Amino acid sequence: DSLEGDFATGNLDLSEPQTFPGPKAEAAYWDDGAVVGLQGPVGSGKTTTMLKSRLRRAMAMPRSVIDGKRHYKLLVIRATYRQLWSTTIPDFLKVYPKHLGEWAGGRGGPVTFVMIFDDGLGEIEFTVEFMAFGDDIQGSLRGYQATDIWLHEMDTNPIDVIVNAITRIGRYPGQPHFAGY
Repeated sequence: DSLEGDFATGNLDLSEPQTFPGPKAEAAYWDDGAVVGLQGPVGSGKTTTMLKSRLRRAMAMPRSVIDGKRHYKLLVIRATYRQLWSTTIPDFLKVYPKHLGEWAGGRGGPVTFVMIFDDGLGEIEFTVEFMAFGDDIQGSLRGYQATDIWLHEMDTNPIDVIVNAITRIGRYPGQPHFAGY
């Protein structure tokens, strides 16, 4: 079984997934740890599982005391924009087709995807930004604020990426949105 189903064809089904590629994929899907990894053979559902788990995380965000929405921002990182555009973005678009949200940016450079939807419990703003760190990992990530970061093809990234990226998570949407929690 896989997580493909109607969701991957653009029918955003917000119900709990019924099947997973396996028990490790299911465990990764439900894991809210600061670092979650999933290893397996090509075509085993790792990317789909991880991307869908980010939507689950967005749905679990607390409501902002400022505007009542739940805000979530995922930063997707690769070394180059060529890598992002040749593998990562096409994989992302299989799970979240462009028509589900607003797509800004162009081929070969940074891109932002924003999907606003209501899961029956209120509005969610799900933002995904794609970044290539190039030669300056620390400089690229300095000051960046994200809810989560996905290191696609993590084993191809230098260790400095995770060392720097882990300090950038849990910073979005910012403390004023949660005053009083």
